[in-house]
Amino acid sequence: MNRTDIEQGVRNLGRSTITTCKELWHKLTHDNSAADVNIFDSPGSVLQAEGIAELELLSESLQIDKQKIVDGELSIRKEVVTELQTIQVPVTREELVIERRSADGRCTSEVLRGQQQIRIPMSKERVIVSKTPMISEVAKISRRKIVETKSISSPVRHEELRITSEGDAPIVDDRTEAA
Repeated sequence: MNRTDIEQGVRNLGRSTITTCKELWHKLTHDNSAADVNIFDSPGSVLQAEGIAELELLSESLQIDKQKIVDGELSIRKEVVTELQTIQVPVTREELVIERRSADGRCTSEVLRGQQQIRIPMSKERVIVSKTPMISEVAKISRRKIVETKSISSPVRHEELRITSEGDAPIVDDRTEAA
């Protein structure tokens, strides 16, 4: 039997290959005991074409997807804080000082000769407090994206051939010849 005969046999398999692949995968993923994995009793498990057998080996591969999720929420608000602020402000007021003397320089008790009353206005400063709103600082709020790499590990399975021979049957494996 030559290579052309083998290729023709593989082409003749057609849809039975897909069925066998599904059966083998089901057997690997659902009946994963060591005794069941090596026994293929179903008629489509081992593909035969003119004396040549083919067995497809399956393996799992990781498919990575990302999903955006809400990690938390921040609430930012303004809050009015009242504090007592003390400022020292100098103010001026007037006092009336009366010195009594006689014309010749002697102290006397008579100040208002001939008049009953003198009016002298007195003044003082009064403090007026007013409040003016002003911007004391500006808070800029933004988000930034940080890209980091995470290592994701997950077990994957694959099928391998296990060949046991009885007697002196020669086994030629192209993998061991290439190495």
